[in-house]
Amino acid sequence: MAQAALKHDYEEPAQGATPGVANHSDGRQIDLVHLARQTLGDVNLEREVLSLFVVQSQVYLLRLQAAETPADWKRAAHTIKGSARGIGAWPLAEAAEAAETLQGKMHDLAHRDTVDLLLRRVSETNACIRQYFDEKTV
Repeated sequence: MAQAALKHDYEEPAQGATPGVANHSDGRQIDLVHLARQTLGDVNLEREVLSLFVVQSQVYLLRLQAAETPADWKRAAHTIKGSARGIGAWPLAEAAEAAETLQGKMHDLAHRDTVDLLLRRVSETNACIRQYFDEKTV
């Protein structure tokens, strides 16, 4: 079962890149080796976890957008960060971590820009997941 992790295409990070982040030439947003480790190489579990991530990432992005208090904002950002780390979506996790520490008034320019960035990162990650599913069904 653990050998299935070796079948995932993974490239070492480029010099100076964030540790643990795959610098995939195909633009993947997910560290597939990390994901395989988290799921013990069980491809069906990978699919289930990724499917849950797609749904939950949308839910918590909406909660982030609707946050009226710093506590609500921080809770939503923290959940996105943890979920992203769980599947190895390092670019999204990094953006969510920055969002989690954001100060200022709710719905100010910084918060709106952060929501826009997270929306892009979630979209990129979920597109990567859809591509992964397409590759697995071929």
